[in-house]
Amino acid sequence: MYSLVYVSRSLLPSGQAAAEIDSIVNVSTARNAAAGVTGALLYTGTRFAQLLEGEEAAVLDIMASIARDARHCDVVTIDQGPVAARRFSRWSLVYVGHSTFAAGIVERALAENGEPDGYALRNLMRLLQELARPLAPPPEE
Repeated sequence: MYSLVYVSRSLLPSGQAAAEIDSIVNVSTARNAAAGVTGALLYTGTRFAQLLEGEEAAVLDIMASIARDARHCDVVTIDQGPVAARRFSRWSLVYVGHSTFAAGIVERALAENGEPDGYALRNLMRLLQELARPLAPPPEE
């Protein structure tokens, strides 16, 4: 299992952001499911932060597509490598929402880029998991 976390700067006009994000989520959900990739996406109003997880080749292929997307720029991978297990196994992509509250956490994780297992990166990953928790489908019986 391989995981990658990136942060990028949004180029979405504020009046079109909601519709564009709906499009991103719809396309990405289907693409990720077909590739066996799971993860979470966060939008702060100025930045995207996303965690992708799955087989390394599939994650890197999707990341290459994301890097070419004209709706954002300054794409920085802040963490990548093998992981023991998926964190978002229930979703091909969970959009945890537009959160200006999270902007500071995303900025700190970006500034910490390169520090292995840095505090700000752990906070960002915890935030993604916590925001996704209420969206979890009920356990199967």
